[in-house]
Amino acid sequence: MLKLPAKNSIPRSKSLKSKPVIDGLLESGEKLSGDSFLTFFSFSTEFKTAILVGRKFGTAVERNRIKRRFKEAIRVNIEKLVKPVHIVFLPHKEIEKVSVEKLDAEISRLFDRINAKA
Repeated sequence: MLKLPAKNSIPRSKSLKSKPVIDGLLESGEKLSGDSFLTFFSFSTEFKTAILVGRKFGTAVERNRIKRRFKEAIRVNIEKLVKPVHIVFLPHKEIEKVSVEKLDAEISRLFDRINAKA
């Protein structure tokens, strides 16, 4: 019998909520750009992530959909990271048109690029 995990998501403890830490990453973190998002990261003692989606993306429903798609792509690819990092994602406006598969592949490539810098 197939047993699914109790929760199939990123734990809340892996969320980056501290404004000073996020501002520090945006100012002095390493910057990588993808086709549909910009990323700032720095190596840390544990993995934490933030997805910054502003009001230019429309209603709260649309912004939350973007965040859910990012979180799923991160969850699927998180095992690729060699060292723990703090990552901030800033999506571009065209992220709304990107398929889930393309976003997943793009985050996979991003994690490979981060590993190359480790």
